[in-house]
Amino acid sequence: MMIGVICFSCGVNAKAPAEDRYGPIFYGVELPETGARVLLVIDTSKSMGRKDGARKDGGRRWDTLRDEVRSMTETMQALSATRSVPYSVSLLYEGGSEPHTGTEPQDFTRPGAQAALLQALESRALTSGGSFEHTFGEVLWPLVSRQHITHIFYLGDDDIAAHADPVRKAVAAWYTLPRKVPAAGERKLWSLKHAWWEPWSRWRTPRPGVPVFKSQRALPPPPKDVVFSCIAIGQPSVFLKELATLGKGSYVERVNPRKKRK
Repeated sequence: MMIGVICFSCGVNAKAPAEDRYGPIFYGVELPETGARVLLVIDTSKSMGRKDGARKDGGRRWDTLRDEVRSMTETMQALSATRSVPYSVSLLYEGGSEPHTGTEPQDFTRPGAQAALLQALESRALTSGGSFEHTFGEVLWPLVSRQHITHIFYLGDDDIAAHADPVRKAVAAWYTLPRKVPAAGERKLWSLKHAWWEPWSRWRTPRPGVPVFKSQRALPPPPKDVVFSCIAIGQPSVFLKELATLGKGSYVERVNPRKKRK
């Protein structure tokens, strides 16, 4: 997935016309039509309760998030039902005084997944506070490894830039790991990435027939790595664009038209 700015203030997707898309779409970023295991890392600070200036109905930024999740998961549901395409979605909240550890994935090959996911978003309170260092440095990669996530979306405003150094270090560490067992200081993260890779190992190894997995979890085709995309809410973010570049993902700006950059 190539880096590109998708600007919701003008409703333009810089990569492809809508009629050419077949997979689920989240804030203009298309997911593979062959399946994906998605983790949404969501800013739950009170700023998400502000009016979304890119909406015409006066709704909040959180309302837009729910709409985007509903639209994305409707497509996931349809593809899972008609073609048995494997999709799942997990949530990791950033914000509040108690650090979040992530939810279990909602598997869209099973009924009720969309309703449960939307209910989780509906019941989430917006609060002050945050723990970026803990979320990205302690929680993110163990969760990605355990749930075999293929696509991460971080969604929030530019407050994350105040914690740029530890967040950048935590994200970059995953993508710069060597293929061989590293020095002692990197072994914990290397083990997590190896565990992330393992369920797809038979699929990656050329062999006749359909690959057989050790468990019944629904898995999409094997990705080269986790795709990390960022949605900047309310204002452009140079730092979120940098994170998306590190993660070979997409960068999206959901901004007020009156604040659109020239």
